[in-house]
Amino acid sequence: AECYKNANRADRAEEARALSLYQKKEYGQAAALLLKHGRVREAAVCHEGTGRWVEAQELWERLGDPSRAFDCRIRGYEQSGQFDLAAEEWVRRGEMERAAENWKKSGNHRRLAAYHETRREWELAAVAHEKAGDLLPAAHAYKKAGRIDPAADLFVRGGGFAAAIPLLKKL
Repeated sequence: AECYKNANRADRAEEARALSLYQKKEYGQAAALLLKHGRVREAAVCHEGTGRWVEAQELWERLGDPSRAFDCRIRGYEQSGQFDLAAEEWVRRGEMERAAENWKKSGNHRRLAAYHETRREWELAAVAHEKAGDLLPAAHAYKKAGRIDPAADLFVRGGGFAAAIPLLKKL
């Protein structure tokens, strides 16, 4: 950078300074300078490094990298507390475990219960149904998990007396 400055090449000196900041991971200072000098990829990395997901997403889209843009969009949703939107994006990508993490954070217990049911994780499904206030589906899930006592209790509380009677006889 100093060589360019001494040679009256202020533009090259500024670009060299931007690259130096980038190498030092001083992304907040480097991003705008890198962009000014056409170093879009490095600027996108800087925006990721500082958690400026919208800006990073836009740059990755501009560079034709939909995968990186997608990741930034999801991270932006997560950062802003839009966990249901993030979960739906993960579903589109087929990353169900990541979607489930976001449903849990958002309190979307119905979607979380459905996820656990597809994995035959009956007790986890029952707990999620219960948190959602869905007593009869929770009771059925507890029954599938072999948990007779909570299943019977939830059948009774949910008005499913016919299903509760055989379970109560087993207790």
